[in-house]
Amino acid sequence: MSTSNTRRITAWFRPDVVVNIFGLLIALGVAAWLADRLTAGQEFKALATVVLVAVMVAIVARPRFGFLLWLAIAPFSSIFVWKMGSGLPDLGLHRLAALVTLFVLVAQAATGQRRFARLTGVDVAAALFIIGMALSVPASRLGIVGGAQYLFDFIVIPLLVYFFARELLRGPRGIQQAAVVLALVGALLGLFAVREQLTNQPFLSPIPFRWTYGPDIWKLTSFFGAPATLSLTLVMTVPLVLVAATRPGPAASRLLWGAALIMALAGIWQAYVRAGWLSAAAAIAIVILLSPTARRYSPRLILAALVLIAILGSRFIPQTLNGSGGFVNSNALRSRLWSEGPIDYRRDALRVGLEIAGKSPIWGLGLDNFGQGAANTSWAFSQSIEVRIGTWDVAPHNNYIYLLTSAGLVGLLSYLALLAAIGWRGFRGWRHAGRSPGGDQGPWAALLATLIAYAIFSYTFDVINAQLASMLLFLVVGAVLAPREAARGETRA
Repeated sequence: MSTSNTRRITAWFRPDVVVNIFGLLIALGVAAWLADRLTAGQEFKALATVVLVAVMVAIVARPRFGFLLWLAIAPFSSIFVWKMGSGLPDLGLHRLAALVTLFVLVAQAATGQRRFARLTGVDVAAALFIIGMALSVPASRLGIVGGAQYLFDFIVIPLLVYFFARELLRGPRGIQQAAVVLALVGALLGLFAVREQLTNQPFLSPIPFRWTYGPDIWKLTSFFGAPATLSLTLVMTVPLVLVAATRPGPAASRLLWGAALIMALAGIWQAYVRAGWLSAAAAIAIVILLSPTARRYSPRLILAALVLIAILGSRFIPQTLNGSGGFVNSNALRSRLWSEGPIDYRRDALRVGLEIAGKSPIWGLGLDNFGQGAANTSWAFSQSIEVRIGTWDVAPHNNYIYLLTSAGLVGLLSYLALLAAIGWRGFRGWRHAGRSPGGDQGPWAALLATLIAYAIFSYTFDVINAQLASMLLFLVVGAVLAPREAARGETRA
């Protein structure tokens, strides 16, 4: 064989050529499969495939951009799912994106392209929390497989978001990029919250029925199926977006930030969750108190919010359930403010939670086993006849009691240690920024405000079940705690 022929054959087997050929074949195969799904009337399956493949490709090609893209479209995660069947776990957006991002970062570290950030107390506390909750899985009413999936989805993935944000959002632009994602998510969820409350038209609701708080207020079910989950998720977007909206910059930029913030606050208002109102107010007050820049610009945002509320409360807005109000409904407001039923329920659940946790104070009753433990109490029998027919399924609506009954003091103390470690790092960073010439206290104020709002809401709701809200909390934590120097080999998003 001649030398020229040998060279031509060798050229065809170069690694880059082989990769391109395989990539082309895979792309043609996916295109053919999508065409088949579209012609078979399975448009949502085709859409899920396109989006999931696009996110995975983006993560592999440009990890920072892919990570931000994943979180920006996270509210629509219920659409982007591959149903595996045959008893296999479904592969949804969060599971796939988390696993692919983790693989990419580990591969970069193994090949010397990335050096992981230094281990901190927050990392250690996060690992201890995962271990503490994992110990409760074997006794879970969900079973080993169901409990492991729950642990991964609601505990591991949010903490992985912290790890990813800390690694990928390094450099001076990292916090701003996180704020952009939060602004997009907050504005979107706020828009659909207002729309649903005014029109009774839920969007992507996981439940098929409707119910109300009273004659004037719908319980919002868009995206998450529960108004508390929606409200908490919106609250998590407020502090960092408020900091971004009050930073010096072009008027057009501040207008966009302000519009996103006001839309998120409008959604919190229309969810009619009192814990959401309280935690949002506390978050805003903390940011204004701890950030000099926010104090300077906040009056303008407050004025804009008041003008917007006055416009939305006018007679041009469609009426609500009984035609007695618009965006600002005095009957609905009075009903929610003075409602005592939810308070009585949480007080009784707290008492019962402490009672049943006493049966296994160290290790807990098992993951998500509060309902089973409470079913054996007099409180359960006074609440519902469902206990008598064996269908009692109730939540404590208190995250601390949920963790205590699930994983005992092992789970609860490791969780409190995680929150304390984040708070301590946030306070130290805020104090250091205040003492440094040109230091920016805004991001640290946002971190502390987000954490405190989350902790307040935790007293009235099992926040661990609000997956996206937890992911956004740890996005803020990771972005603010990320080293401000870019990682080796990472020069663009």
